[in-house]
Amino acid sequence: MNDIEQRIGESLRARAALVTEDSLRVPVPAPARPTRRYWPALAAAGFVVLAAAGIGLSLGSPDATVAPPATSSATPPPSSSSAPTTTSTTTSAPATSTQPQTAPPTTPVICGRAPCKVVQTVRLGPDVIELLAAPSTLYAPQLEAPEIRVNGGPLLKNKPKHDAFVDNGSLRCSTVAGRSVCLLHTWYLGDSDTSYGLVKDGSGWRYTGAAFPTPYGNFAIDVRDLGGDRKLEVVAVEQQTFSGPGEGMFTATVWRWDGTRIGCSPRVAAKEQLPGWPKVAPDPATLDNANCVSG
Repeated sequence: MNDIEQRIGESLRARAALVTEDSLRVPVPAPARPTRRYWPALAAAGFVVLAAAGIGLSLGSPDATVAPPATSSATPPPSSSSAPTTTSTTTSAPATSTQPQTAPPTTPVICGRAPCKVVQTVRLGPDVIELLAAPSTLYAPQLEAPEIRVNGGPLLKNKPKHDAFVDNGSLRCSTVAGRSVCLLHTWYLGDSDTSYGLVKDGSGWRYTGAAFPTPYGNFAIDVRDLGGDRKLEVVAVEQQTFSGPGEGMFTATVWRWDGTRIGCSPRVAAKEQLPGWPKVAPDPATLDNANCVSG
């Protein structure tokens, strides 16, 4: 290696000796190539010689090894412009059935031997009282086998045993002397009008078990407190069907709330002549069973 360097140095010094002070003053005829390119050519030649010498030495040395090109194992950092990686979580909605929901079958309410229908609805205070009945199978379009239902609950128990007819005016309810009461007016073929009492107490609505018959019908029937003593009475205006010449035809029949008849007012020729008409309130002192239409 030192020998080659020595040769290159001698060649360079020999070339440098050609440049003299006189050559700098007197123009030298231009060679085929410009003089200013000699130095780069010489440098390139020297570099080639040195490179060839280095390669020869590397090949000639038994201990020389050629290192493989370095391979970077480092993972390049993520680009600053890359968007952050997000994880999407999908929550599945609970499975639902698309089949239509079928309501459970309901058992129809029976009046007598047929399904009931609502005939009349009365509101009294917080209560909704319904009169139900079924179409008559023998005497259409009459409605028979009446039942009472309050606030959509079960039918009232202990109903009087009857299969009489009713209509949309049969149920009459009111508050008298601080008590909630009703009368259910019914009739059947022939002379068989009868009204039944209902009352609301601490256990709810119930039948009283009392009946108030008006065999030939009535023009009015109501619950009253005639004496102002908070004792309830039922007053009905009746007409005597058969009466002699000059006899009055109308009277007011009065019962206690338990169904016991107290008596009847004196008869008059016209119902409008009864005391207090149309809310008849006869004087209790004038009541006599002899004045009554029926025995």
